[in-house]
Parts: sequence; C-alpha cells; structure tokens
Amino acid sequence: MALFIEQFHFMRPLWLLALLPIAALLALLWRSHYQSQQWHKHIAPQLLPALLEGGLSRTNRAVFFAIALSWLLACLALAGPTWQKQPSPVVQNTEALVICWDLSPSMLAEDISPSRLARSRLKIIDLLKSRPDGQTALIAFSGEAYTVTPLTDDIQTIINLLPALAPNTLPTLGSNPEMAYKQASELLNQAGILQGKIVMITDEIPSDALSTLSDLVANSSHKLTLWGIGTANGAPIPWGKQGFAKDSSGAIALAKLNEDELRNFAVQTGSYYVPVVNDNSDIAALQSLLADAPSEAESKSTEQLFDQWLEQGHWLVWACLVLLLFGFRRGWLLCAAFVLPSTLLPTDAHASPFKTKDQTGFEAYQQENYEQAASAFEDKSWQGAANYRNENYAAAAQAFAQQNTASGKFNQGNAELLQGDFEQAIKTYDKALELDPNLEAAQKNKQLAQALKQQQEEQQQESNQESSDDQEQSDEQEQSQEQQSQDGDSENQNSNEQQSEESEQQSQQQNAEQGNSSSADAQSGMQGSSSEESQSSAAAQQGEATSSDGENSSEAAAAQQALEAEKTEEPQSEEQQMLEQVLRKVPDDPAGLLRAKFQHQFRQRQQELRRGGDFDDTKQAEQRW
Repeated sequence: MALFIEQFHFMRPLWLLALLPIAALLALLWRSHYQSQQWHKHIAPQLLPALLEGGLSRTNRAVFFAIALSWLLACLALAGPTWQKQPSPVVQNTEALVICWDLSPSMLAEDISPSRLARSRLKIIDLLKSRPDGQTALIAFSGEAYTVTPLTDDIQTIINLLPALAPNTLPTLGSNPEMAYKQASELLNQAGILQGKIVMITDEIPSDALSTLSDLVANSSHKLTLWGIGTANGAPIPWGKQGFAKDSSGAIALAKLNEDELRNFAVQTGSYYVPVVNDNSDIAALQSLLADAPSEAESKSTEQLFDQWLEQGHWLVWACLVLLLFGFRRGWLLCAAFVLPSTLLPTDAHASPFKTKDQTGFEAYQQENYEQAASAFEDKSWQGAANYRNENYAAAAQAFAQQNTASGKFNQGNAELLQGDFEQAIKTYDKALELDPNLEAAQKNKQLAQALKQQQEEQQQESNQESSDDQEQSDEQEQSQEQQSQDGDSENQNSNEQQSEESEQQSQQQNAEQGNSSSADAQSGMQGSSSEESQSSAAAQQGEATSSDGENSSEAAAAQQALEAEKTEEPQSEEQQMLEQVLRKVPDDPAGLLRAKFQHQFRQRQQELRRGGDFDDTKQAEQRW
C-alpha cells in the first residue's frame, strides 16, 4: 500500500482539466436546487411542481448524475493513472552495416586530391552521418584485417577513430580483402544478423584473391557492396624518405583502379559496385542500395529494456461503458457515436502536455538536444545515455550505476573511462563481465582502460622524477649562493684590513717626518695618493663582490618566483594533475592505442596459428600492394 501511495500519479494530468465543465454544471444544479428550497417556505409542496420551472425530477437527476459520473471516469481514464512499471523492449532501427576500409599502401596514392586515404576517410564520415540510426562496425585491413569497432549505434565514436587510422597503424602491410569480408561476416553472425550489409571501400581486389572472395560471398547471406576509389591512370605510392615505392624490377609502381574488374566481380557474385565521385551521388546510391533489402534484425526489438509506466486507465473505461448502457434506449449513444471517434484520433506531435516525461525526453534525444533530454528523462538508462551524449560523464556514470545489468555496467564503465577514472572503470567492466562473460566490448574496453592506467602510472613516475631533479637543482643553486656570499664576505674583510694598515702606516710617517715639511708634504701626498688608490681598489673589489651577490640574489629570486608560480598553477588535486598530463601527451600519438590494440590482435592470431587454429596464411596477402 505504501508503494502504491508513493508511486501513484497520472501520466497525462492535464486531462483532469476536463472536469471543470462538470464542476460548473454541479454548481449550477446546486444553486437551482437551493433557490427552489427557498420557495418551500411560502408555497405548499403540492403546488411547487406546477408553479416552478427548471426543476429536475428524480429520474432526470439520476440521469444527470450518471452522465457526470461517466464524465469523471472518462477524464480519469484519459489522464492515465498508473503506479507500477513494466519493462518493455526498445524498438529501433537495428539495420547492420560493416564498413571494410582498405589501408594498403596503395591508398597513399595522390591521383585523387588530397589522397585516396584522405578522400576515403571523408567519404566514410559522410556515409556514417547519412545513417543516424542502425548499427555500424568498422574493419581496417591491409595484410590482415583488424576490428576497429564492433557493431554499435554510436557513429560518433567511429568518426573520432578515423583520423588515427593509416597504413602505418596496422602491424602488417599488404592487401587481404577476403579476410576482411570473412571477419565482417563473423561480426554479423555473432550479433545474430542473418542478412547484413558489407561495404568495402578499396582501390583493388588482387587477382589471386578473386576466387577466395567469390566463394565467401557465395556462401554468405550478407550483401557486399564494393566502393571503388582511384583513377584508371593511377599514381605512384609515396614511400617516405625513399621517394616512391618500386616493383620487383626497380621501376616506380603505379597504383591504378581497375573498375572493369570490380564491376565484373560484382556482377558474378551478385554484389554491387559504386565508384567514389566528387559529389554525394555515391552516398545517395549507397543509401538506396542499403535500403533495398532490409535485414531481418531491422524488424526485431533490441535487447535493451525500457521501463515504462503501466497505464491502468482502461479499467475505468469498463465502468464508464456500464453507465452508458442505460442511455441506449433513450438514443444518447447516437451522440456518443459522433463524439467518441474524435477522442480516439492520434495525438499530434506538438501536444507535449499530454506526453510523459520519458516521451518528451526521447523526442529531445532524437533532435540531439541531449541536455534537455537528460533533464526530462525519468528512466535512468535513457538519462545516462543523454548525459553521455552531452559529454556529462559524471552524471552519466551515476545514472548507469543504478542499473544492475551488464549493459548498464558497461555504459557506466565507458563514462568512467572518459572521465579519467581508469581504475574504477576497470572494476566496473569486471562487474559487467561477471553479469555477461560473453560481452566482448567490455573486455576490449577493459584492456584499453588498463593500457591507459599503465600509461598514467608511467607519466606519474616521470613527473615525480622531474620534480626530484628540480629539487636537486634548487639545492645546488642554494649551495652556490651561500658559497658566493662567503667569498664576498672574505674579500670585504681583506679590503678593510688593507685600508687600516695603510692608514696606520701613513700616520706613523707623518709623525716621524714633521721637520722636513716639503719632503713630508710630498711624501704625505704620495702616501695619500697611494692610500686613495688602495681605497678605490678595495672599494672596486667590494663593489664587484656586491654586484656579483646582487646578480646571484636576483637570479635566485627569479627562480624562486618561477617555482612559486608553478606551484600556484598546479591543480590542487593530484588526480587532476595526472589527468592533465595524460591528456596533454595523448595528441602526440593519437594512433598509439589503436596500434597497440592491433598488435595485440596480431599476437593473438599468431598464437592461434601456432596452436593450429583456423586462420588463413597471410604471407601471400602481405606481398600484395
């Protein structure tokens, strides 16, 4: 009962305003009844029905109250009373697309401005933006194929990873489109998608790979679309400081696009071929091709559950219908036949007062107004998703933390990872894997968090080493200043002693030779000049020492001010300082994490190959360019 009182509310409370007309009618009825009661004091009760007009008989009064009660029940039903939730599947477009991106060295050719690699990157971004919904995966291949991102509906993550991908990011060189198609099919099969789409953007399919790729396409239910990039004339392949890549005969190799070969392959295998053009006509063609054969997953609900309030207003409709049955013989239902259909018309999209907060938040979410969506959502999963898209990762982590599901913990770990709390993210990913050990995305993100944490610890050690070196340098500087100060004091003391000795010598000579005034005056003048020279020399020495001490003291003061300024600029929190150091060094090598990820996949394949796993021999693919 306490739970009922706590959670009871109306989903569309503005419908209660429709009770105002009934309240007004009841007020008028009471006023009429009150006025009629005043006549009872002056007129006999037998004469009242004949003399008074507008009064209601018992039958009419009962009918009126029946209508009022029906009106009340109908308004309460339309207001949507509810007090409990029911998990419902989220229905969305889950059409799956896997993009296979050729990163062989021939993609560095510049026959298309600025290069095939740069142009293909921009085209992939345009294709992703043209698909606001649905699931998308990205595979990069050269000598081997590597999964960049599994199937996800977060296209912005894929777009952010594209600039870091290049031929030198992958561990091996070459061209292996058959392995890329096989890996794309495995991603779709693992997701339970029977009819997915695979788009392969490439400049060539090697002749020795045609038969293998044809067999894979023939034995698969996934539709392949070849997206050719390049020109028939081709261009040399830049090869760093060595100039351009050369073939086995020593001549400069030209990377050419053989469109006829790609078209023939598409016709033979029942695939599609679309050339890359300067405008967006190729994007439009891909959109139409991808929409021709909708996948089976497109009509299915996702595994995510959305807790919705279970509306209980339909029970009041039955009571309302029972009351309306009494008006069947009087012809009132004929009026209801014209009134009720108007209430059953679909609500316009702009009628937000008649929508729940979650429905309003979902509309704002679709319009990419994530801040408004986060404040409108009551459901914690959607609230966390809106905060995540709004880059408010702290609020997103708090919202996802209230979900004790694998997907909730996975999303919480992602928010904590982007927040910089790598250790907590690792723990959260472990919880997600405990709930769902087959969640590969959580395992991969956990490895990424571990790599970031290790990098953070290494940078912290470097920072501590730098601070210790600065401390040693400061100690050496203080010792140097003390030594210079001692040297200056000793020089001043020697100069003062020399002055006193010369003064005493001058006084003795003047007392002993007072008889000979001329010689005494001359001698006194010579000694006086000598004394002045010695004094000036001593003063100069003292001035030099003072100047040297002043310079050293000013340098020390400047160094001290610099150290104090650095201390004031440092963040109060050590965690924030370490996070800033990590973020400051990340742009130096944005592809480092991806390169480490691909190296890890490469080592795993090598281990499986040694154990006799089912992996194709890639030695031949590495020789293709």
